[in-house]
Amino acid sequence: MCGICGIFTFGLESQSLQRIINSMTDTLRHRGPDSHGTWFDSESVLAFGHRRLAIRDLSPTGHQPMVSSCQRFIIVYNGEVYSHNEISNELKQSGRRLKGTSDTEVILEACAEWGVKSTLERLIGMYAFALYDKQKKELYLARDRLGIKPLYWGMVEKHFIFGSELKALIKLNDWTPKLNRNALSAFMRHNYIPAPHTIYEGIYKLEPGCFLHVGMEASPTIERYWDLRRIVESGVRKPTDDSENDFINDLDYFKRLIQRHNRTLGFSIPDTIHYSKRFVLITVVFTQRHLDQTWSGAVGVDRHRVRFVPGVMHHDLAF
Repeated sequence: MCGICGIFTFGLESQSLQRIINSMTDTLRHRGPDSHGTWFDSESVLAFGHRRLAIRDLSPTGHQPMVSSCQRFIIVYNGEVYSHNEISNELKQSGRRLKGTSDTEVILEACAEWGVKSTLERLIGMYAFALYDKQKKELYLARDRLGIKPLYWGMVEKHFIFGSELKALIKLNDWTPKLNRNALSAFMRHNYIPAPHTIYEGIYKLEPGCFLHVGMEASPTIERYWDLRRIVESGVRKPTDDSENDFINDLDYFKRLIQRHNRTLGFSIPDTIHYSKRFVLITVVFTQRHLDQTWSGAVGVDRHRVRFVPGVMHHDLAF
């Protein structure tokens, strides 16, 4: 879990921009204890902030914000891309040289090579990122297919702001957010606020499977790059007579993707016996002989439902 934030603006002095982005970045300190960084455009129209929790490539070559090898693009990124190796190999075949092994650099160089939308169609994983094109003075925000990683944005006067958490956005000077009463009503009715709305007026969630584009003289536009309904309707994936084996095969494929990182594997368990049974199956497929390197965490789950997986370290979490 990393934290990203930024501001794309006219009319702010360099010192004010630096003060705001430092304040925004500090609010995300808990999301990234390993390192932090900021980046400012030379014309003081954009600033990025990042807090890093290192998962893949623990070296300084994964430090953010990160600038592309062509010096045109800058990225701040939160998440993990499981198709990292495949995309990295494709980039190398295209002549791109990578300095490290971070998935941040892979996404950055992929966007420089193929463009944002084509890159997003290649990504398998959980992610939220912002990419700035210095040449065109255009900003892109993108969120993973299922919306696992959060990303909020809004226009406040002439300032376009974004961040991993709402509290980063409200650090903008001389702005007091107004309560979104419709969102509050939805929360009271459904126990959550449906996307793209948030508790604040004028501040939105970037919806899953979407990317946003904004320029200096253009309003934000949002495009969907992935839609489960379209996939189902197109017939790309159809149910078969051997759905159990299909499920195991898909899990095995995903296991090979997800076990490439440099950290211990963990699972989060919902409080139902139905999901606990799935946990046993997934654990067996994922861990095989590596149970000693696996742990699980649960909030309010009966420990007896999940602790019967031999070798898995289970932690009860209370909030």
